[in-house]
Amino acid sequence: MEADKLLRKHNLRVTGFRKEVLALFNQRSAAVDSRTIEKHLQPADRVTVYRTLRTFEDSGIIHRIPDPTGAVKFALCNDGCNDLAHHHSHAHFHCNTCAMTICLDGHGQMPIDLPSGYTANDIQTIVCGVCAACNRAT
Repeated sequence: MEADKLLRKHNLRVTGFRKEVLALFNQRSAAVDSRTIEKHLQPADRVTVYRTLRTFEDSGIIHRIPDPTGAVKFALCNDGCNDLAHHHSHAHFHCNTCAMTICLDGHGQMPIDLPSGYTANDIQTIVCGVCAACNRAT
């Protein structure tokens, strides 16, 4: 979806920086960390990057992916997310060789049978291994 429309859909002000951040997410098939945004959108101060990411996450535009290295990466949400809830029941894949992290939409679905009375708000599943590109390179 076009950046202006996406921001308006989530009742956010349309700014040049927000549009640039969304463009960066749209250009990449893998999840993005804050350092990548800072590096590619110079001059971008760390506070503005973090505030933008937090606003996008709180609004349901992006979702957080914990990385096995301790870093946090972000990826665009599907259309089902909003400011009230994220709806992600998919796994993520982290390549131990190149450090790429991607959403496994349509793959790695693992329904979890919770005990009676429990409700899941989010499921974070990280599959670690070697991606197809790194496997081809060896």
